[in-house]
Amino acid sequence: MAIDVRIRVDGLENVMERLRRYEFRANELVPGLRRAGQVIVRSVDKNFEAQGRPNKWKSRSDLTRMYLESLAEEQAKTTKRYQNMKRESTRQNHLARVRETVRNGPILQNSGDLRKSITFQVVDGKTLMVGSSLRYAAIHHFGGVIRPKNSKALYVPVGGGHFLMLKRVVIPARPYLMIQSEDEPKIEQAMLG
Repeated sequence: MAIDVRIRVDGLENVMERLRRYEFRANELVPGLRRAGQVIVRSVDKNFEAQGRPNKWKSRSDLTRMYLESLAEEQAKTTKRYQNMKRESTRQNHLARVRETVRNGPILQNSGDLRKSITFQVVDGKTLMVGSSLRYAAIHHFGGVIRPKNSKALYVPVGGGHFLMLKRVVIPARPYLMIQSEDEPKIEQAMLG
């Protein structure tokens, strides 16, 4: 005795077509990975804008403020604008504004180089890498300790030609390469096209 069973499913053609599309996309991931990379880089940029998401980054230490103010003052003194200022009081007011800008400026963005360096790259047609090629990028993301390599101390300029000699400097973690939960649906949509 033979039994003949037939199943009819309405709409199966649509399901099969969708599966064929996903199969094609699985074989060609590069466009989706590129779109996802753009979403992630925008998210990281928002992390810099917010100075930490979902948790705010630790504020600058007094030592870092002194160091950055010293650098900013030295740079300001070499500008033509500063050199063209006739009165000493005008120059001092200008340097005070430079110090205030650095003191209250956004964290990890003194020069803006780290923020601008965040890029993505598709590797092997199936892997997305997002990050920075700057040497100091990792220590700002993960935190760590800097120790002198070829001397007994680190010499940190603090203004007026003065330096602090330190055995080590502790950099707190300020994770900027973070994907937020709000970005996950955007990344998924980018992959699906």
